[in-house]
Amino acid sequence: MENCTVPSFNNIFHRLAPERIAFLLLLAVVVGFLWLPAYPPMVDVPQHAGQVGVLKSFLLGEERWRDQVTINYMTPYWICYGSWLFASLFFPVSIAFKVVLTFFFLFFVGAFIKMRREFMAPAMLDWIFVPSFFGFAYDWGFVTFLFAVPVGVVFFLLNKRWQETQASKWGWAVLCAGVAMYFSHLLVFLFFCFITPVYIITSCRFKPATVLRFIPPYLIFGILMAIYLLIPDALSFSNHAQSFYGWGSIYEHFTGLLVYPWGMNIKRPVAITLSVAVLLMPFFLGYRPKDKPDSYAVLLSLLVFWFLLPHSLNGTAFVFQRFSVFIFPFYVICFEKSAVKDDVNSKSTRRTGVALGMLVILALLYRPLANQWFFRIEAREFASLLDDLPPHQRALTLVYSRSGRAVDNTFVYLHFPAWYQAEENGWVDFNFAWFSPQVIRYRLNRIPSIRPGFEWNPQYISFIEDCKRYDLLFVRAASPPPADVFKNTPCPHIPYKAQGNWYVFRLPDSEESPKTQ
Repeated sequence: MENCTVPSFNNIFHRLAPERIAFLLLLAVVVGFLWLPAYPPMVDVPQHAGQVGVLKSFLLGEERWRDQVTINYMTPYWICYGSWLFASLFFPVSIAFKVVLTFFFLFFVGAFIKMRREFMAPAMLDWIFVPSFFGFAYDWGFVTFLFAVPVGVVFFLLNKRWQETQASKWGWAVLCAGVAMYFSHLLVFLFFCFITPVYIITSCRFKPATVLRFIPPYLIFGILMAIYLLIPDALSFSNHAQSFYGWGSIYEHFTGLLVYPWGMNIKRPVAITLSVAVLLMPFFLGYRPKDKPDSYAVLLSLLVFWFLLPHSLNGTAFVFQRFSVFIFPFYVICFEKSAVKDDVNSKSTRRTGVALGMLVILALLYRPLANQWFFRIEAREFASLLDDLPPHQRALTLVYSRSGRAVDNTFVYLHFPAWYQAEENGWVDFNFAWFSPQVIRYRLNRIPSIRPGFEWNPQYISFIEDCKRYDLLFVRAASPPPADVFKNTPCPHIPYKAQGNWYVFRLPDSEESPKTQ
């Protein structure tokens, strides 16, 4: 009988190249930083957390807020919300987000590594995928979009495998992945339904008979899209923000290619310098551009999509900017190792190139990791405030100071009080329940006077008529507001709690007792 030996973890780790060990350690460090702050420094995430919090309460049979909102079962965000909801059954919503964020970060990097391997690009370029996760979409908290990215990459790779093998099983896999992508994010769905056929047509050398073989799943995808567009949304008639459109400037489209992959507020000279370094990175590593046209089809399709997309469309802002997440991962697959044999000089040059490449990646990661590190202190202030507040209250957000003291994100506190909705089963206006893709929507007969745009203009509180419906007012200001701050408004609220730059006011006839467990 032959001896059957199972390789130990130590043996596997010993066989890894030093560069791979360093890459795995980098992933571990980044994941550790994701867990540092109580809440992440991402603008829209509190609103998404509020959606999950209400959805969780409905799943557990709680009736609170059911009279004012309903569940949108046709939301295209089920991949994000579904995974987050599942994790929230075992953890608080904020902890559940860290679990899901960790999973999708690793999924993101892993999906692009698989893509890089499929296109036989050098492994050292995997390092570029790590900071690519922390770009414009991450800073704004477009998590439904960001979490859909690896789903789209898997969809693309299944199409590539189907095109190469022409086996029907891959066609069925493409259909299933396409449906999953539809329920991840519509923009990602449309993007990959655009670039994937372009790649297939290029790979098939523009042969119509071959291309037609891959059309059937896309007919079904077209039906899915038509169904979504044909579903009426009564709230859109009550939401003045649903109709705006703007393409943006040509300057922003061009400079955004080098700036937005690394963040929302990163200084343009710094971002452009680092982007140029990343563009040169394959060359000083000794790699060369490929000579196959299909290797460039994906990147060129992205650039066409980038310049066609507007800045804002149908109530959704920052449309083209979020696609910056693909720029450098798609750039990577256009390279291959040089055919020149290694000698002493080339090996020394490559080691120098590897060291420089690692330094560039670490420079790109400094900003997002520093934000995580410094935000842990500021986030603790709001977490401490929540511990002193009663649950199940209706609250209004008045954020006059939207930026953090130490975190590099100009609008990080714009929606922050929505964590109260997520953690304490309350309700917070302004609310994402206005918008059509969300899983929790207002009932048409219960829409509040706080409409989209109020979050940017809290001074309009003087014009609302139903301020007494709010038990709590969350105020964030650079300096303590006076006790009679609401003197000339319809709000009779009085000071209640304070923590850092956060100030909470309550109705004068409400109970002052702290939260009971």
